[in-house]
Amino acid sequence: QEQQSDDNEEANTDESSDNDDEEYEYIEIEVEEYDDRGVAPQMQYIYDPEIRIHMLLVHGMLHLVGYDHIEDDDYELMVVREDEVLAELRRRLGNNFGVSGKALPE
Repeated sequence: QEQQSDDNEEANTDESSDNDDEEYEYIEIEVEEYDDRGVAPQMQYIYDPEIRIHMLLVHGMLHLVGYDHIEDDDYELMVVREDEVLAELRRRLGNNFGVSGKALPE
């Protein structure tokens, strides 16, 4: 009788894992226009941690003061502000954010 109980538990486990796949819906999204504003696209081309940290700090600090990018309107506000802050940092520190011998793509 114990053996039969163990078999039923295994069957239930297998059945539940099959149902998990049915819960997910996969959708395809067409990207109409690539947006190269803000920190995220720039991070794709910059691998130097000394430069990346400046960009991540800008992004993170904006989140701390209330900016978000979940909704389209919020995204617009955030990337505009990111670009403003990054431009000011470049103006004050140079194109490489003061990291000697390294330059960011423009």
